[in-house]
Amino acid sequence: MPDSAERTRIKTGFLAKSQGKGPRNAVGCIDGCHVEILRPSESAHSYYNCKKFPSIVLQGVCNHENKFLDMFIGFLGSAHDARVMRESPFFTSAPAAVDGGYILGDSPYLLLLWLMTPYKDNSSNFPSWKKEFNKRHSQQRVAIENTFSLLKQRFRRFYLVDAKTVAQSCFIVMAACGLHNVCNEDRDYLQDLECLPEVDEVGNDDVDPNVDRSQSSYSECLRRHIATEQC
Repeated sequence: MPDSAERTRIKTGFLAKSQGKGPRNAVGCIDGCHVEILRPSESAHSYYNCKKFPSIVLQGVCNHENKFLDMFIGFLGSAHDARVMRESPFFTSAPAAVDGGYILGDSPYLLLLWLMTPYKDNSSNFPSWKKEFNKRHSQQRVAIENTFSLLKQRFRRFYLVDAKTVAQSCFIVMAACGLHNVCNEDRDYLQDLECLPEVDEVGNDDVDPNVDRSQSSYSECLRRHIATEQC
């Protein structure tokens, strides 16, 4: 994860995406992306996602400029995004790495002090201040969706990684993410990339039932403060 000076720059970049309103301390965005692979020879059923094709999950954390800050690759395609995160090294390292900031994630993720998620619209009388928070949150969080889209458009092999083994597929995906970052750093932008949104992603809006919500009250207070004071 970035150092202090870079985190400050990233926070400013994310805030600019939401016209200076909304979360002020976002240092990254997180999401999961399914990469189609050939049917594995072992435990094949575990790799099939809800769209009925075998895949591995690429969990990515990006900054406001579509650069990957963290990647975790190879989890079973049938796994929920929240479970993938919980099993990833990032889940352990993130609280210290964000250093008082937070990562933006979609609603299936667990709300934590370092992981800010939107409000779920579960009623017909959804308050306007929650809608405004969700709008600003989405304007910043879309960076990770854009990052995945750029990655898949730049490296068309992502539409089917036809390696012989899952391990080889993971290696290919990791290498592509690294090359993507190199391209970004060198400002090597392909003019014919139709940026966004182009990825037909595997959706999963259900909340993982196997998560610890012991921090939820503190996290909710932080989210409410952002929603009522910063949006």
